[in-house]
Amino acid sequence: RKGRKALLKEISDILPHIKYSTLERQNEQFQQQQQQRIRSKETLELHMRELKQVAKVSEEKLLKSSNEAKKKATSAVACLKWEIHADAYTQQLEHCRKEKAIDNEIQAFMTLEDERKAQQEKER
Repeated sequence: RKGRKALLKEISDILPHIKYSTLERQNEQFQQQQQQRIRSKETLELHMRELKQVAKVSEEKLLKSSNEAKKKATSAVACLKWEIHADAYTQQLEHCRKEKAIDNEIQAFMTLEDERKAQQEKER
């Protein structure tokens, strides 16, 4: 059996090595955690850049799509305006034709009336 002093001496000889290896393990774990954090941060930054790129492309597609829709809408409105003008012109034209037909009927009636009066005058 070893004496108490010998055990204390042995423990005090071993203790610094134990403390050092414990610190060394903790330091390694800390460094690994730091590396993992750095990799996580880099991965996150990469994902953020990718998301920003996707957002930018999506925004550009949406803008292009919106501009095309505006062009089509503007074109449709222009066509609709021309159709409205054409309808108004057609209605006006039909109205004029009706008026002309009425005028022709009146003229024909007046001509017949004049011929009838002339015939009556002749007969007298």
